[in-house]
Amino acid sequence: VARVIPDRERNAWTEGNRERVREHHPQALFVLDLGSSGEPVIENLPTCLIDHHRPEGVPPGAVLISGYTWSPVPNTSLLAYELCRELLGDAVEQLEWIAAIGTISDLGERAPFDIIERAKKRYKAKWLKEATTLVNAARRASRYDPSRPRARYWRTPIRARSSNPHRRMWRPCVRRAKKSKRK
Repeated sequence: VARVIPDRERNAWTEGNRERVREHHPQALFVLDLGSSGEPVIENLPTCLIDHHRPEGVPPGAVLISGYTWSPVPNTSLLAYELCRELLGDAVEQLEWIAAIGTISDLGERAPFDIIERAKKRYKAKWLKEATTLVNAARRASRYDPSRPRARYWRTPIRARSSNPHRRMWRPCVRRAKKSKRK
């Protein structure tokens, strides 16, 4: 399994992002939270698109899992978490906080999904918000590097702040993000 992070354009269909995928010689492709199009990302490659935005089409032979027509609309991290939970059961429960951070990031901390309240009770809203800010700072930084902060190495949202080896680098980004929220 290889994780391919798109460039700042966040469009799986650009030639640069297609080349990033091809470099890994995948046997199948999952495209998450990048929309959908009637055109394949990579020709003749089994593809599953998971997204919450308005679908623009589905490539021939691909599968689209979308919550766009649901009310309320679940974001992609919540859709992916629920799919994994159905397939793997309790094995993914420990990762619920990651889906909660994705949901807070996309829909806000008052999103009408039980996962938010469960995560707040278990980890405290303060730590979920802090981890959300760190994750979002990567997108807003002048030097775009979405591989930082590396959330997959955090065991809990509390560890995002306390054990992040890049936290000194992120402090200015977090301060700027907080200032821009206040404006």
